[in-house]
Amino acid sequence: MSDPGRHAGDPAAESVPGAAAQPAPSAAPQPMPPARPVPGAEIGRQRERTRLAWLRTVLAATAVSLLSARLAVGTGPTRDDVPAATALAALWLTVVVICRARMRVLGSPGSVRASRSTAALALVVVGYALLGALVTGLRRW
Repeated sequence: MSDPGRHAGDPAAESVPGAAAQPAPSAAPQPMPPARPVPGAEIGRQRERTRLAWLRTVLAATAVSLLSARLAVGTGPTRDDVPAATALAALWLTVVVICRARMRVLGSPGSVRASRSTAALALVVVGYALLGALVTGLRRW
């Protein structure tokens, strides 16, 4: 009988009379079966992805507001720049409030209903565009 602690190719195992040759291990590993999805796990991931998307929206709005403020103020702030800077701050604050409310809803347990957050955010984007056109048009005069 062969010793269970010895492997094929071992000179001691080959010298034992009557020892059965063990098959060589295959070179390619066998693929693992696909993991079974955990019920309800995808819902949590979907909420997390959506929450992160709203967070990216806030970050993008912050960048747009800062760059627009730089454009509106120019080299030095004047009394004429105050309305544009105030409008930019109001638009940015609106984005923060909308996104934060939406992230709060996504973080709470229970079902998430559709809201008007996206439509409100679209109006804010239109406000950014109008303000940008106004600031750029005023700079040319």
